Amino acid sequence: MQAPINTQKLFELVGTDAPTAYRDLILAHADVVAITVCRYKTPPLLQQRISATPFEQEIIDTALGIRSEVKIPFWEAIFAACLRAGKCSGSLLDAALFHTGFGDLTTIPAKNLELNCLKDIVATEQNNIGLTSRVELADAHTHHLAIMDFHCSVTVENTEMVASICCRLMPNGFLLLDSGDSYHACGIALLTAEERIEFLSKSLFFAPIVDSAYIAHQLMQPMSSIRISTGGSRMKCPEVLRVEVHALHA
Repeated sequence: MQAPINTQKLFELVGTDAPTAYRDLILAHADVVAITVCRYKTPPLLQQRISATPFEQEIIDTALGIRSEVKIPFWEAIFAACLRAGKCSGSLLDAALFHTGFGDLTTIPAKNLELNCLKDIVATEQNNIGLTSRVELADAHTHHLAIMDFHCSVTVENTEMVASICCRLMPNGFLLLDSGDSYHACGIALLTAEERIEFLSKSLFFAPIVDSAYIAHQLMQPMSSIRISTGGSRMKCPEVLRVEVHALHA
């Protein structure tokens, strides 16, 4: 059984950056003894991975227009454009399956988090830094953070909508972050491996507000990951917008 969660400091995290917020969330779980971070490079755009035929370029251009108009994720827009055209290409289908994994992994003892090691790693690394969902407990069991990526612009209205989704996916409470282009979220409670799969699967009911391509990549891996460094078109380090804590296990 997991130890009780110390939520007292979590309400003070609004306005803090991702390394600080995740540090305090993890330290609130007294039985977590280690976490894992990953270093990765931004994957190339579709246009950089294929030599587009005139038809494929037309699909890409149409998809960019659809994405701009209705704010859906790029690959959903690609296949919407294919449906509109009534055909697709093998190159586009193959490119949709492109998966790079989470890069180089490093395990960090939880006791080192009090020394601000996450912030130091983010400050000194040139690559993107992500926090994985995997946490090791004192009883040698592995659990997971409930981390999620959304796909909608940051507005007052969207914040309320995304928070409502988080309430349903993370009923014990969550941190909601401005990721720079959209939202990230992390549940307060830890999940078993089976609960992580159920959590990711349920989130697809809320696509395209939830980034379905992100979910697909996470389901292909034994752990999820989320960026904690600068990134996105605004080169922003994710920052906490809201903290909600509901009924927690005792």
